[in-house]
Amino acid sequence: MISMMLPSLSQLLRYDKHDENFSNEFLYIRTTHLPHFSLRSSTDKIKNNSQGDEQTQDLNEDRNDKVRALMESIPIGEDIVYHIRGGPISLSIINEGLGGTYLVDIDGYMAVFKPSDEEAGSHENPKKNFKAPRKGISPGEGYIREVAAYLMDHGNYAGVPITQLVEMEVNNNKKIGSLQRYVPNQGSLADYGLSLFDKDDIHKIAQLDIRLYNVDRNEENLLVTKEKDVYHLVPIDHAYSLPESLEDGTLFVWLNWKKTKEPMSEEMLEYIENIDIERDEQILRMLNFKEESIFIMKMSTLALKIGAKSGCNFHEIALFLTRPSLKGISPLEETVRDAIGKGDYEEHFWENFNSILTKRLSENKR
Repeated sequence: MISMMLPSLSQLLRYDKHDENFSNEFLYIRTTHLPHFSLRSSTDKIKNNSQGDEQTQDLNEDRNDKVRALMESIPIGEDIVYHIRGGPISLSIINEGLGGTYLVDIDGYMAVFKPSDEEAGSHENPKKNFKAPRKGISPGEGYIREVAAYLMDHGNYAGVPITQLVEMEVNNNKKIGSLQRYVPNQGSLADYGLSLFDKDDIHKIAQLDIRLYNVDRNEENLLVTKEKDVYHLVPIDHAYSLPESLEDGTLFVWLNWKKTKEPMSEEMLEYIENIDIERDEQILRMLNFKEESIFIMKMSTLALKIGAKSGCNFHEIALFLTRPSLKGISPLEETVRDAIGKGDYEEHFWENFNSILTKRLSENKR
């Protein structure tokens, strides 16, 4: 059973990932319609972590409606300002990106809201981008991937900003989507040289991208922050990850960076070894992911774990997932094909896949 914590929305937007009480597990937030629209945690739904049966029942509610019941609506409109705890709440659209993205100001705390029906390829897209940009990800399902990336970033190791499933009102229309804590930043990686960034920061993002089978990791979705003259990278925009097919292939901007060709640290090796694939499967099923996405996540995570154990660096493992050309297939896809070709794949697929994968990654290292 996944443990849960119940912060207020203000806590959600200003969390400290170094706080020993911080947990990056699934969060429930709701509004209570009191005179000043004060926010509180939905403790009436989940009393505490020991009540496993009650939690399971709540998690299974209304799966077919994309978890609409997880949050009662926060009344927000583009031209409307409500007062929460004496401070204003407002919403404005962001021009960047293919989909409808909104900057939300809640009592001085900033967040980014991405409604599902305004994603690229969706019917309500305000920027008239009605064509789906990725074959393996259905329009309107990117928001759930934003949440999944946060939940799979165990211990907030890669630094994905805290992200929540919410329902809000935009122009009097209820919309479900993701709400992500806004990260004050110095721009994106596109504006900086790689020498400024620590190898460990890059490796932490690389391991997450491999597990998510990210098909759109680029310089623009790596934010740059600065703390005491030290630069850090913050990964955002995970709508194009955890695909349902391998048609688009992976896109890792860090694939050929010098630092991804350096050995992993002992801390990184231990983190990868302790990744619990079954736990990640549970998270994706809880979020109503299709089995195809779960299958791909499992394959790419196994490649990461076996590759790390075999002494491969991130460049070598990522290359195993990467197609050599638009018409070619990746070594990972070849491994799937060969595991299926053994004939008894329905009963022994994962056994066959692990065996072939281990052999090829070991040979690749030599």
